[in-house]
Amino acid sequence: MAPEAAAGEGRYSAIHADLWSCGKMLEDLCFKSLPSTDRDTLLEISRQFMDEDPEKRPTMSDVLDRLAHCTVDASTRPDSPR
Repeated sequence: MAPEAAAGEGRYSAIHADLWSCGKMLEDLCFKSLPSTDRDTLLEISRQFMDEDPEKRPTMSDVLDRLAHCTVDASTRPDSPR
């Protein structure tokens, strides 16, 4: 649960709370993945989504723009030779 929703301080915004939840789910998925530069990027994004200040959380558009400029770490693909 987003911290502002749990605190019940009246600062609740469904969109900001959903971004926090997205960050938490992304973090959990990353911890189940092999270490890589891609994972590090996604962990950084998840932490931004979970910022204590809801107003500082990035929008999904911001994140998608950022990801559009990333390169994929091919060494972590399931079909890559190890």
